[in-house]
Amino acid sequence: MCDDRDFWNILAQVELGLETAFISVDRDDRGIAGKFTVYNVLRGSSQSAMLGYNAFLPYAGTGRTWEALVLIVDTCFAAAPHGLELHRLEINCEPENARSIALARRLGFRHEGRSPRFQLLNGRWRDCEKFALTAEEWVPLRCCRPVTSQDPDPR
Repeated sequence: MCDDRDFWNILAQVELGLETAFISVDRDDRGIAGKFTVYNVLRGSSQSAMLGYNAFLPYAGTGRTWEALVLIVDTCFAAAPHGLELHRLEINCEPENARSIALARRLGFRHEGRSPRFQLLNGRWRDCEKFALTAEEWVPLRCCRPVTSQDPDPR
C-alpha cells in the first residue's frame, strides 16, 4: 500500500523536476495497482536514470506491473516531447525479492552485480542486485509476448 507520506514525497520530487512518477490503475475497479518512479536522472553524457516500482495488493502478481513497465520503459527511451530520451535505465532489487528480480529479467534488463549496502530501506542499509538496460537493447516486442516453458533461463 502506498501511504500518504510516500505519495507526498513522490509528488514533491516530481514538482521539483527530480523524478517522473507513474501509477497504474486497474481498469475494472479503478484501484491503484502500482507506483513507478524514474529518478536520479542524469543528463549530459550519461542520459541515464533509476527505475523503481511497487505493486499493491490485491494486484501484485497479476501482470499489471509488467504491463505498466513495458509502457514506462518505452517512454523512457522514446524521443521528446512525449519521451524522456534516456539512454540507460537501472533497476535495483533487494536480493530476496525474487518477483522483482524476475520482472527485471523478463523486461530484458541484464544483471550487472550486487551493490553492498546500497539503499536505505526501513532504517537499514541493504544490498541490491543491479540490473541495467540501454535503449539499443530494448526490444519491446520481445517483452510483450507470454513467457513459455521453452524460454531459455535469463541468467
